[in-house]
Amino acid sequence: MRRLALLAIVTAAALAAPAAAVPPNAADRGCSVVILADVSPEAPPSSRTGLMWGGPIRQNGTLTCTVKVDVATHNGAYVNGVSRSVTGTNGVTALSPGASAFLAPPGQAAYLCSQFTDSLGVTYYWDGDLDRWTTSSAVRCEATGPIGADTGTLARTVVDPVLCPVLAALSPYLYPTDPVYPDPQGDLYVLGGKVYDCPPYDSAQPDSVLVGYVDLPAAR
Repeated sequence: MRRLALLAIVTAAALAAPAAAVPPNAADRGCSVVILADVSPEAPPSSRTGLMWGGPIRQNGTLTCTVKVDVATHNGAYVNGVSRSVTGTNGVTALSPGASAFLAPPGQAAYLCSQFTDSLGVTYYWDGDLDRWTTSSAVRCEATGPIGADTGTLARTVVDPVLCPVLAALSPYLYPTDPVYPDPQGDLYVLGGKVYDCPPYDSAQPDSVLVGYVDLPAAR
C-alpha cells in the first residue's frame, strides 16, 4: 500500500510539472525572402517589393519574418522594412508566400530576421552568423544578397536560372486571384500586374530585377 501511495504521489507530481520550452529543431526552416526592385523609368529608386515565406516549424507558435533596411540585429529598431507573422496550429507553423512593398534607399543593405515564439511564450531568434536558433535578440539577422544587381542583363543571365524555378514551384500553392501570384513559368504578379518576367520573356527588359534574397534552395 505504501509503495502504491508513493507511486501515486510521484505520478501526480510529474503530471503537474510545467512543460519545458523546446527550441525549434535545427532543421526547421526560418524565413525566406526574394526582394525585387522596380527599374521602370517612372519608379522611385528606393521602391522595393519583398516576397516572403517561412517554415515549416514542427510545433505550434508564432513565426515572424521581418526585412530590416540598414539594421542588422534582431533587437535593432528599423525605419524602413516590412514584417509578416503567422500563428501555427496542429503542430506546424508555416508562413505562406506573400508580398509587401517597402523602401530601401540606394546603398543601404537589407537583412532578413526570423523570430519564433513557442506556445509557452519563449522567443527564439535565427542567428545569421552561426545558422542556429538562440534566445538572444542581440544576434545578427541574415544579410540578403546579392545587393546592387541593378541591371536586367545580370538578372537574366545570373539570377533568373535560380529564382524562376523557385517562383514556379510556389505556383501550385497560390491562386491567380491572390494578391501575389507566381504563374507556372515563374512570372510574378502583384495585385494582377506582372512585376517580374521569367523565361520565355515577354519584353526586351524587365520592369523589376532581383536585388536580394535569403535561402533560395539552389543558391545555398
